[in-house]
Amino acid sequence: MSNQSGTIGTIEEALDKLAYTLGFTRGSPRENEFWTTTGNSVLQELYRLHDEVKSLHKQCRGLDTEVFELRVKDSTLERELAGKRDKRARIW
Repeated sequence: MSNQSGTIGTIEEALDKLAYTLGFTRGSPRENEFWTTTGNSVLQELYRLHDEVKSLHKQCRGLDTEVFELRVKDSTLERELAGKRDKRARIW
């Protein structure tokens, strides 16, 4: 797996420290088993979540743009309505 972000790199380092703390010697069968099972499972889930967050962020940016456009349209309609009210007030 390639490192997709600095945060995931930091998590990889944390998992590496965890393996060391648990007493796994670098390159030992126990460390390899840790990475093959726990470490890789955690990393795969983190990559999946990272991709999901990126997708949600993209959707949020799209919604922000849509909200901005609707506010501009609303503001324009309010000004037009105020102008029509002003004309009616002058007529009466």
